[in-house]
Amino acid sequence: MRTYFRGLKILDFTRLLPGPYATQILADLGATVVKIESPDGGDYARYLPPLLGDVGFMFHALNRNKRSLALDLKNPEAVEALKRLLRHYDTVIESFRSGVMERLGLGYDALRAVRGDIIYISLSGYGATGPMAGRAGHDLNLEALSGMSSVIGRKDVGPVVPGVQVADMASGLFIAMAAASAAFRRATSGEGAYIDLSMADATLSMMSVWATEAGTKKVAPGYGEEILSGASLCYNLYETKDGRHMAVGALEPKFWHAVCGVLGAEELCEEGFSEAIPENPRFRRVREIFLSKTQSEWTDLFSRVNACVEPVLRLDEAAEHALYRARGMVGTMDINGQKLIAVDTPIDPGDADSFTAAPTLGANTREILREAGYEDPEVDRLVEKGVAKV
Repeated sequence: MRTYFRGLKILDFTRLLPGPYATQILADLGATVVKIESPDGGDYARYLPPLLGDVGFMFHALNRNKRSLALDLKNPEAVEALKRLLRHYDTVIESFRSGVMERLGLGYDALRAVRGDIIYISLSGYGATGPMAGRAGHDLNLEALSGMSSVIGRKDVGPVVPGVQVADMASGLFIAMAAASAAFRRATSGEGAYIDLSMADATLSMMSVWATEAGTKKVAPGYGEEILSGASLCYNLYETKDGRHMAVGALEPKFWHAVCGVLGAEELCEEGFSEAIPENPRFRRVREIFLSKTQSEWTDLFSRVNACVEPVLRLDEAAEHALYRARGMVGTMDINGQKLIAVDTPIDPGDADSFTAAPTLGANTREILREAGYEDPEVDRLVEKGVAKV
């Protein structure tokens, strides 16, 4: 187990994807993470299909190495229990809509009064300030508002829904970065922090290069009109004989020359930035050559040269790839006797076979409340009243 964040103890009020992804990264790196869930069902991701048994794959994939504390946050006794836990826990990460934690009595000011050096990170779709504070939004809405959706698509169909929740995952990374930054500052100054982290801000931050370009040119890029979005021969996806694809990322002349050598099309060595449009005979030539062999055949040929060309793999193939296996990025977790693939955090990877599986709802309620000073009869009373679940 890695120890980079050993000593950081987190009360995690997040659910679904971005927050749990962030706290899993921190847990993988040694932080103690207690997942706070409602007794009447907990994190919605537990029940999102596809399911493994009664629990969704998303929940298993995002909540390893954590413990579950099930409390009814609308009950003052639950709020009191959490405040007692702050003697031992120094960081709060929450993802309710702006204002919810304050109404529960768990806002920053209320908890800072209990622990002055607390790190408190609030994640919301549009931030705690500004004209859209409190507004609901999901990944696709944030990609749309940031301009990301305007460059992810094709001229013939317009914008497309990405197969990966880019805004969610990026926001998770920023949460982990915020926690690490605030913990460093506290270690050097003794000061806690309140961080209002907007997913809309995080998504726009990812668009910084394109925003700068569009602002300078006064014209926003369209679908497939930029070098890095498929506008040229040397940076594109090409279909193979068997209906698979190869990814060509040969931006530098030496790499494109190597590509042309493998393709047997040396006459195209100076045409790397030629337009990738059907009307262009050079583009048609490259496509026709790639269609002459299978993905496996092209993969073998390009494995012998440095040309920045790789096969487009399915996820099951990626998980078995020799690169990720050799680097310790892929392991397994045992879920009720079934082996589930676990992808490691890429900071000093190699622990992917030692992960603790995601907890059942309330699995650790009793032991965590004991940490707060509760005796078993007190815990039993909270359970009987519906304040807690074990």
